[in-house]
Amino acid sequence: MSTAPQAPLAAPAPDAARTSRRAHRIALVLVVLALALLRVRVLDVPLERDEGEYAYAGQLLLAGNAPFDGAYNMKLPGIYAVYALVMAAFGQTDVGIHLGLLVASTLSTLLLFRLVERLFDATHALIAAALFALLSLSATVQGMFANSEHFVLPFVLSGLLLLLRAFDVEGEARVARARRLVRLFAGGCLLGAAVLVKQHALFFVLLGAGMTAFCARGPTWRGAASALASYSAGVALPYAVTVLVCLSAGTFGDFWRWTFVFARDYVGLTSWERGLDNLATNGGAIVSMASRATALAVVGLVALAFARAPRRHRWIAAGFVVASAAAVCPGLYFRPHYFVLLLPAAAMLAALGAVALGRLLGARRALGGALAGAILAGLLALAALGEIAAKQRAFLFTLAPEQISRRLYGPSPFPEARVIGDWIREHTAPDARIAALCSEPQFYFYARRRASTGFLYLYALMEKSELAQRMQRDLIAEFEAHPPELVITTPSRDSFADYPGTWQELRAAHPDFFAWYDKTLAESEQVGVADVPARGQTAYRFGDEARDYRTRSPFAVFVRRPR
Repeated sequence: MSTAPQAPLAAPAPDAARTSRRAHRIALVLVVLALALLRVRVLDVPLERDEGEYAYAGQLLLAGNAPFDGAYNMKLPGIYAVYALVMAAFGQTDVGIHLGLLVASTLSTLLLFRLVERLFDATHALIAAALFALLSLSATVQGMFANSEHFVLPFVLSGLLLLLRAFDVEGEARVARARRLVRLFAGGCLLGAAVLVKQHALFFVLLGAGMTAFCARGPTWRGAASALASYSAGVALPYAVTVLVCLSAGTFGDFWRWTFVFARDYVGLTSWERGLDNLATNGGAIVSMASRATALAVVGLVALAFARAPRRHRWIAAGFVVASAAAVCPGLYFRPHYFVLLLPAAAMLAALGAVALGRLLGARRALGGALAGAILAGLLALAALGEIAAKQRAFLFTLAPEQISRRLYGPSPFPEARVIGDWIREHTAPDARIAALCSEPQFYFYARRRASTGFLYLYALMEKSELAQRMQRDLIAEFEAHPPELVITTPSRDSFADYPGTWQELRAAHPDFFAWYDKTLAESEQVGVADVPARGQTAYRFGDEARDYRTRSPFAVFVRRPR
């Protein structure tokens, strides 16, 4: 029995194509509006400590300080520049910073739609954009906080789009080649800027290099070589500019020590056993929250090999998945917000899975072919979105901003930092120095006062290494060179170290530092207290009321004035 050859799929009529395009755009606008409404509700959530670091360092940049002049960390200064731009545009407040997050999330959603549409089609793109928008707001990835990963994605997605467009130029050969090189350079600049925002984006730079080499290959090596040279020059430019700025400002030594020497050591601190436990805990929470989307993504991983798209696009999509997964892994910490970098690729895979299952079920049930497949794909996507919304309903719809902070971070003094910061701002001169001898840099941001020392966290100083000992000595020297008017402490082990252990072990490992710490506190008087309970309302005392106040909570925050 012979089988007649299959007729090629007919292209949609122009009117039908325009209608479909318009419908997808309208749906995308609705997705973006829904995302905006959900984010607007939580704009006033208190800053957590990473946000506090970025905001304070951004304040220093706005005041004219160079990177690493007064604020040290292993992160490259791109995120500080982004925060400075956000605060210049929207104000130096919680709301202003989270408005910047809303803009970044909206851009990422739109760019992901465009990227997936270019790789596959508009149906895949719409499903991917909707899933990403909701997943990126979920509490399991700390999505309502302006972590650096959210600001990496617009650079990454726009850079990858430019690289895709670089090989679509048409026209006279010389003009097309020039346009291609310009787009490759611009795409490289965007991906290089993403690395400045967070080093984890290096894996997307490698993806871009692979895309460039794959798409530029030809009968001779010259085309690929010039394409890679243009792309590499773009990637290197943001980092080169940063190095030149630090050299001219005299901060290159601190820049190198923190972003290379310390970052290199930090990546190797976590054991494989603890890393796997981190992955199981934080990755498992995301899978549990979005089990339907996860199942669709698993199907999509298989469907990627058979998707109705050019072979080149399928290879690029596969590379995007690999790079996104690798970007979550450095250091094996697998912190919840790291997974934001994986969400666009995961949403794309889930869209592939939904469309593949929709087409399969639609064909088998003879419900109308392509239309039935699209409807079934939409229903599968809605089921996945509904599960996420249902499991995240408290964070998305009911919890107040401060309740969200408490639910996610327990008694960490994030709401309290706002109150204490306001009090410090009212009771000190604008040029006063303060010192937070803990790991809570948000106090500097809220107080709008310069820190006595650039060591924003004590975590880095509590490692068992010569570099940590040197940092302790440097902190003490800076503290004594710029005596603070007020000292803020949160005397619990969690305020000092980010590793399993006891307070006694910590003090025994660093006797010289804690001898200085105890002496500093003994030579000061208590002028402010925030008694932070595990549950209930925080009790605040300032001035005379604080002097003899006895706290009941181990999570209390103290403000002290050196005598």
